[in-house]
Amino acid sequence: MNCPTLLMDNLTNEQRDVVAAIGRRERIKVYALAGTGKTSTLKAIAALNPNKRMLYLTFNKAIAEEARGKFPTNVEVRTVHS
Repeated sequence: MNCPTLLMDNLTNEQRDVVAAIGRRERIKVYALAGTGKTSTLKAIAALNPNKRMLYLTFNKAIAEEARGKFPTNVEVRTVHS
């Protein structure tokens, strides 16, 4: 099994819908509470689009530092204040 398949297999149906919409270049807005898988979804999108540069904004430095270790190199992680 290849990497994209493994990534998609670990997502919920809702997360797969978001990834698919991004793949179709649709504009989407996701409303989700803490702990619902937003970061996992964004990690999958970034990994499936390694040639696209992305920006991940966080609310504080601690979250930004943690996120830098989770995302591939095509994602720049910053705080909203930086």
